[in-house]
Amino acid sequence: MSADILSSVASWVLENKIGTLVAATCGLLTLRYHHFIWAVLRTLRRDLTGTFRVGGALVQLISAKTKNKTVGDAFNETVTKYPDKICFYFQDEKWSFLEAHELTNKIGNYFSSQGFQKGDVIGIFMENCPEFIPMWLGLSKIGVVPALVNTNLRHEPLKHSLEIVKCKAVIYAEDLSQAIEDLKTVDYLSVPLFSLPKAATIKHARFFMAVLDFQGYVGSATSEQKIARNVFKTGDMVFRSGDLMVMDELGYFYFKDRCGDTFRWKGENVSTTEVESVIASITQLKDCIVYGVQVQGTEGRAGMVAIVDDNANLDLENLARNVEKKLPAYARPLFLRITAQIDTTGTYKLKKMDFQKEGFDVGKIRDPIYFFFNGKYKIMDTQLYQKILSGVIRL
Repeated sequence: MSADILSSVASWVLENKIGTLVAATCGLLTLRYHHFIWAVLRTLRRDLTGTFRVGGALVQLISAKTKNKTVGDAFNETVTKYPDKICFYFQDEKWSFLEAHELTNKIGNYFSSQGFQKGDVIGIFMENCPEFIPMWLGLSKIGVVPALVNTNLRHEPLKHSLEIVKCKAVIYAEDLSQAIEDLKTVDYLSVPLFSLPKAATIKHARFFMAVLDFQGYVGSATSEQKIARNVFKTGDMVFRSGDLMVMDELGYFYFKDRCGDTFRWKGENVSTTEVESVIASITQLKDCIVYGVQVQGTEGRAGMVAIVDDNANLDLENLARNVEKKLPAYARPLFLRITAQIDTTGTYKLKKMDFQKEGFDVGKIRDPIYFFFNGKYKIMDTQLYQKILSGVIRL
C-alpha cells in the first residue's frame, strides 16, 4: 500500500511542473542546509522540553513577584507539602525539609532576639555544610541581609569584603576561625590590596530564576564598569563578563578562556596585574610577570610567575610566606620561574607570550622552576613534574 502511494506521488511530481519545482527546491535546500537541518532534528526534543520548562518557570516567577513572595515563603510551602521528604544529603547525614525548617526558624528567632533588624547585614563565612542554607534562609526571614563571603579570602581581601557590605556580625565555621583572628593584624598600608571582591546584589527573584537581568553590585560605580552601552544599536546595553565562550554545532556553550590580563583557576578570576603588584612589593620591585598555564587533567589555568633575579638574592622563603599571607589560595602562583631577563615590547611592556607557551616543562626550560607545595617553593625536577601531570599531586 505504501509503495503504491509513493509511486503515485512520484508520478504526480514528474507530471506536474509545480510539483517538480517544489521537489527540486526542497532538494537544493536540503543539500544547502543539511547540517542545519540535522542539528535542528537532533535538538528538537531538547528545545521543546526546555521551552516548556522555562515557560512553566516564568509562570511561577510572575506569580511569585505578583504576590511579593520571598524565598522563605516558597520554602515554607514546600515544608508544608513534603515535611518528611529529604532536603539535604551530606556525607552520611540526611536532613528532611521539616528538620531544615526548624533550624531555619531557630536561627531567625535567635538573631531577632539579639536585636538584629530588617536591613542589617550579617556575613556568613562557612564552607559547604547542611547548616549553610538554613543559616542564610533564617536571616532572610527576619529581613536581615546575609552576605555570603568567599572562603578562599584571607587578610586584606577578606577584611574588605566584610567592610564593603557593612557587616554588623560575622557567622563563621570553627575551621575558619584563624582567618577571622588574622584580621586583627591586618594593616591596609602594608601591601597593595589584591583583587578586592565586588559585592553582588542578589534579590529573592534570583532564587526562583537565576538567568535574569543584570542586577549589579553594591555601588553604582562598580556596576557601571561592567556595562557597555550603544554596542549594536543606540540605547542598548551589554554585560561585559570578560569570558570567552565557544558554541558548538548543537548550540551548547563552553567556557574557553578569560579575555585580557586575567585567567580563571578553581572557578575564580585572577587578575595578573594585581598579582604582579603584590609579588613586586614582596620582592622589592623586581621585574616579574604573572600568567596562567594549562595543567593536564585540570580546568582553567594555574598561576605562574617569572621573576628576574640576575643577582641571585631572591628570598624564596619570604616570597612563599608572603604569597600565602597576602593572596587568596586561588591567586597564588603555583609555579615560579627564576630568569635572568624578560624581554620588553616597543612600549616597554614585559613580554609574556613566550613564557606562557613554554609553561612549566622542566625538560624544555633551562631556568630553574619551583612548585608551591606545603607553603614553600620547592625546586621542580622531572619526577615532581611527572607527578603533577599524572595527578599524583593534585593542584
